[in-house]
Amino acid sequence: MNDPAQMIVSLRIRAYLSTSHIQSAALMARRAQELEAQGSDDRNQVVYEHRATVIAAIWSAVGCLEAAINEVFADASEGNQTRLAGIDEVTTKLWGRTWRGILGKRSSFSVLEKYGCALELADRPAFDPGCRPLQDVTDLVKLRNALIHYVPETLIAGRDPDPQDQHQFEKLFTRRFAINPLTGKGNPFYPDKLLGHGCAAWATASTLSFLDDFFHRIGLDPPYHHVRNALATTK
Repeated sequence: MNDPAQMIVSLRIRAYLSTSHIQSAALMARRAQELEAQGSDDRNQVVYEHRATVIAAIWSAVGCLEAAINEVFADASEGNQTRLAGIDEVTTKLWGRTWRGILGKRSSFSVLEKYGCALELADRPAFDPGCRPLQDVTDLVKLRNALIHYVPETLIAGRDPDPQDQHQFEKLFTRRFAINPLTGKGNPFYPDKLLGHGCAAWATASTLSFLDDFFHRIGLDPPYHHVRNALATTK
């Protein structure tokens, strides 16, 4: 007879990283603000840490976008009624079948295409192309991809460039948020002036705005609703 004290209890546990990602983005944005305001004799160390925190915020914000939609589809695939309470059975089955089919097996679908697919299958209104919040996260994903798949470029600095010479990100992001104050006039816009607290805060806020809208459309609370008070991007 087996000794009850020797029995091993097995638990099935799912990790949901979308909340961790958006918390990380907000934390890194706040840290970038601190570093911009910090006086230090070791300016180089401040600049290095500052660049790292801003890039981390951008990556984490897009990581949240990717995790959140994958969590919805994966839950539907496994019939997780607790997480999808309020979603009708037909939609849940459609999401699950789609995830088990082409969506979960093909990497050619972009993260934003997955959101569009979820809305279409649920017969919910699509996001308006070219309008917020879709346009903001579209540009955010472009920036994340450029950073993570970085290709060195020769940039013009030290003078106002001819409009034809402007970097694509200068055209996209000028006046959308404050530039990095740790740079000088002679620094190029991308990546130096672009990667500051303003950008990190915008990345976090844009992700939250988009996800709030998406989850409202499908009738669910966003996964981070219980930690929303901890998602400030400024001190």
